[in-house]
Amino acid sequence: MRNRGDDMADDLSNSDPSQSNRRDARRLPVLWKALLYQKGELFDCVVRNISATGAGLVMEIQSETLGSRLTRGAVVTLTIPRFGDFPGQVAWCGPDRIGVAFMRDPDEIAEFLDDVLHVGNKG
Repeated sequence: MRNRGDDMADDLSNSDPSQSNRRDARRLPVLWKALLYQKGELFDCVVRNISATGAGLVMEIQSETLGSRLTRGAVVTLTIPRFGDFPGQVAWCGPDRIGVAFMRDPDEIAEFLDDVLHVGNKG
């Protein structure tokens, strides 16, 4: 139903997983409740945007707690209840937001996004 759907699908299908700048992948806005696991801890969060290479999350814990518990480089698993687990690594951390870089093949994630968000639906 998005006017830019075809453009987003083209951007996803043309992304090159060998690119050194992981932010080159098209970020798609979403609002999905999710869970983030790290070293036996569970954090509630909301996925605000997602791409073939990662996701931007809004965390539901206090800012002073977040920085000490989730640090750049930490290995995490993002669980989106309707869609499964996405292993990744914390790419950046702010007061109440973090960025997760996925460890799965970007082509696999792009295919998932196409299926779930129907960004490739030209009809």
